[in-house]
Amino acid sequence: MENAGAFAVSHDYEDENGDEQIKFIGIFATKESAEAAVDALKKMPGFADYPLGFSIDFHPFDRIAWSGGFVHIPSGDG
Repeated sequence: MENAGAFAVSHDYEDENGDEQIKFIGIFATKESAEAAVDALKKMPGFADYPLGFSIDFHPFDRIAWSGGFVHIPSGDG
């Protein structure tokens, strides 16, 4: 099935300390159902304060989304 995939919804914002706060909301079969979830959550406490923090991203099935490694940078906290 060509172009088969799902829509991932997340929400992120920068808090008062400058830290990025990220919430994974869910995976949806259609863009319309993802948009409906965002519309419903925008009215909820917390989300209503940061309505522009939502993102909807399409992810195809059976594909590696991150194909290169990564580098760990210690935070220096410990």
